[in-house]
Amino acid sequence: MSGMRQRGVKPEAGGQVLVLGVVRLEPGAAHRLRGAAETFALLSRAERGCLDFDLHVSEAGVVATIEWWRDARAAAAHQRAGHTRLFLALLEGFAAPRGPTHRG
Repeated sequence: MSGMRQRGVKPEAGGQVLVLGVVRLEPGAAHRLRGAAETFALLSRAERGCLDFDLHVSEAGVVATIEWWRDARAAAAHQRAGHTRLFLALLEGFAAPRGPTHRG
């Protein structure tokens, strides 16, 4: 995904998985994405193995997720879920072109 940055904390065998995701949106896209983001978060929280799922769409046009999964299998199942694939495709359409990454 051109605008998506996602990092996973690799667990020890059988350990819990933390996934952080950040996407910068094109100007004006935040309000158009908000309803779909709320539905996606509700569906994700209901998934088996989801310990916590936070999703925020800021007025500045940044989507941030913090996902906590029971194990790598649950995190992988989430990535394959239909609602995840649909939301990521929608997000791709609203994502700003990816620029240089700055790490401090």
